Amino acid sequence: ATAVPDVMGIPMDDGVLERIVTQPGLYPDFPFFVIAPHCVEAVHGGCWGWTNTELAMTALDELAAAYPVDPTRTYVTGLSTGGQGVFTIASAFPSRFAAAAPIGSTYDVATPVCSMLDVPVWAFHGEFDTLQPPSNSTMYLDRLRTACPMAPTQDPTLTLVSCRDGPSDHCGWVEAYDGTHGGTSGGFTSIWSWLLVHTR
Repeated sequence: ATAVPDVMGIPMDDGVLERIVTQPGLYPDFPFFVIAPHCVEAVHGGCWGWTNTELAMTALDELAAAYPVDPTRTYVTGLSTGGQGVFTIASAFPSRFAAAAPIGSTYDVATPVCSMLDVPVWAFHGEFDTLQPPSNSTMYLDRLRTACPMAPTQDPTLTLVSCRDGPSDHCGWVEAYDGTHGGTSGGFTSIWSWLLVHTR
């Protein structure tokens, strides 16, 4: 078995992805390449467009062409509309992703989740989210479990998060990424370690 590094020593906050991208070498033990599209302006159908998988896949292909990316360990995570994007892209390209971690997802009933039954999912959602209610994540996972001709290879997990910034905030990503979410999946409390045990 491959040893899974503990990456919990990285301070997770709303700026961690920016630091990882703009300060190469800052976290030398972080065993991931990160593509982090941000919603800077409303272009391409909603920022990058959570339904425009081609842009994200092009970025992923360019990264894999330029760096020694392990093609068996490609993961997808995202927050809010990016959480919906996780389901959208994993449904469109299920053979590319070893695992998926949507956080505080919006919901689209048209997402063909039955095509991603072999992609393990650990979803996170703010317990008292009033902007995007936890039922969004629940509906995706219920569809994976009951609306498809077969059951998922691995039962999807939903962790409801008590958010640091108050009970009604649309949040959960800091807690998911820094391990303070209070949940487990497959015996793991670290989302990073959970991701790394999954391969395609």
